[in-house]
Amino acid sequence: MLAGIRDILLISTPQDLPQYRQLFGDGSPFGIHISYAEQPSPDGLAQAFLIGESFIGEDAVCLILGDNIFHGQSFSEQLQRAVKHTSGATVFGYWVKDPERFGVIETVGSAVSNCWPRPANCKRPATANT
Repeated sequence: MLAGIRDILLISTPQDLPQYRQLFGDGSPFGIHISYAEQPSPDGLAQAFLIGESFIGEDAVCLILGDNIFHGQSFSEQLQRAVKHTSGATVFGYWVKDPERFGVIETVGSAVSNCWPRPANCKRPATANT
């Protein structure tokens, strides 16, 4: 919402969607509009784009995972800069001590140079792409 996003597609399991609908409704009390879609099985993050294809259309899109909370002194400014991009992507990550539990990104400067899904043999702290 800090980035000005007002039209949201909330994707969840068939079991959890009723609770989200009950909690958030159509989003109007929060000044947003929420649509809902079902992800029957956990088949990866990219599946969100397939499920939301008709919702997204030709619009710019932001994928946010429900179990991640990003915050910080300059986070609002980072979001506002990301919204202005007309191509490419902005990826947020943070350092973790247990990278085998996450997708890990490698950066060169401010650019992502590589990405690994849950690396089994990563023995050092790494930036998690969550």
